[in-house]
Amino acid sequence: MLDKKAFAKWLQARPRLNVATTNASTTFSQDPPTVTSEPDISLEIAKQTIVGQAAQLIQQAQELKQQDQLLKQQAQELKQRSAELEEEAEAHKLDVDYIDKLDSQKHQIEQELAELKQELSDAKELATSQASDEALVRENEHLNQQLDQAQGQLDSLKNDLIEMQKELEKTASQKDYFQDQARVADQERLDTEKERDNAQNEMRKLRQQVNRLKKSGNPVAEPNSKLTKDWFTHPGLKLSDYTRFKLDIEICWNTIDSKLRENYPLKDYTIKDGFLEDAKETLPNEYARLVRICTEIICGISRAPRSNNWSGIVEVDRINRDGPNNNCPAVTRQQDGAISRKVNVKQNSPAAPRLYYWLLPDQSVELATIGFHDDFDPGR
Repeated sequence: MLDKKAFAKWLQARPRLNVATTNASTTFSQDPPTVTSEPDISLEIAKQTIVGQAAQLIQQAQELKQQDQLLKQQAQELKQRSAELEEEAEAHKLDVDYIDKLDSQKHQIEQELAELKQELSDAKELATSQASDEALVRENEHLNQQLDQAQGQLDSLKNDLIEMQKELEKTASQKDYFQDQARVADQERLDTEKERDNAQNEMRKLRQQVNRLKKSGNPVAEPNSKLTKDWFTHPGLKLSDYTRFKLDIEICWNTIDSKLRENYPLKDYTIKDGFLEDAKETLPNEYARLVRICTEIICGISRAPRSNNWSGIVEVDRINRDGPNNNCPAVTRQQDGAISRKVNVKQNSPAAPRLYYWLLPDQSVELATIGFHDDFDPGR
């Protein structure tokens, strides 16, 4: 059994191991042994003691090593944090300088803006004053233009008024003229109506006379071949030449045999201006024959086929051709397609006059003119 007192003495007399710890490292040192006069302790006990102390020292050394590593790590982190703080401080310093610079610029811009606002205000006042003057000038120019335009319109209206007055005077003159013409036309209309009434009365009398002659069995007399001094029959009637001629054609048609009248009614016809004047000059003593020929032409007897009981006086009614022989084309009027035809007025006379007329597509007739054999003018 270990003697506690002897071990205590030994422990006091043993060399001491001093441990000094700094920030960077740990230092071990051993105190020199104390020489005593005590008798030596058992080597075995000392050995065990030393081993135990060594183990403790190793454990302490490991703990100190771990602490040293931890301290190194903390020192590294503090160093890194210090660097970051320095960078932040530098950046913060830069930010502060930049903010100061921006603040200076802002102050300068505000000052310039205030100056610009003042200049703008002054410019507005000046522009307002100038604009007012310019507006007055423009308004004056505009009014002058309107005045010139109004003066021009007034001059134009005056000219129009003068022209209208002239037109009014002209219209009044024309009105008087047309009124005179209207009065003349009314008088002519009245004269024509009176003439028509007289013609109808005469026609009625003549028809009554023809009917009496038919009933008595006496042949109907031919129209008087010997013309009166006035060239027309019925000189007592106040009729125009053409009205009298048309009346004589109707009387002549009523003298034709009734069977012929049924087959050849009196159709519509017209007489070209100048026809009777040509007839009066060319046939001064053939009025009755002219009336009978025109009657046969108008009702179509002159163009009918010839037979043994032919009773017409027109011997030849042929197409008028544009040339000397029958191979030449027929003379045709372009506007209505009428064909020119010609009839001998006198028989057995080589140089006898011909009556020219137009036969229209509807078989109506237009009496055109009377000319001689060598005349090919159909009276277009």
